[in-house]
Amino acid sequence: MSEPLLEKNPFNAKLQQAEFKAYCRYWELEARGSSEPPPKIGVTKQVAARILGYMLIYALSRKGRIAIAEDISDCETNDRLCELGSMFKDFILLRRFNDI
Repeated sequence: MSEPLLEKNPFNAKLQQAEFKAYCRYWELEARGSSEPPPKIGVTKQVAARILGYMLIYALSRKGRIAIAEDISDCETNDRLCELGSMFKDFILLRRFNDI
């Protein structure tokens, strides 16, 4: 299983507000996911959280990072956040293995 990201938020709360807020949401999902059983289908909340966290940190541009941060912040519940991480996983794997 992938490793969790650093607990310390790497983004500046004043200069990178969207990213900072999204990283806080990542940690919320990461923490809750560790105590829940895996789903019957899809990815665990921890894996979904880590996908989003890694995408946020390793985005190729600031514009891309802000777009991901806004997507994360737009999720009103942890279930929606998990669905977002699962969707990105599916998209990345489909692109990687189907050469789209």
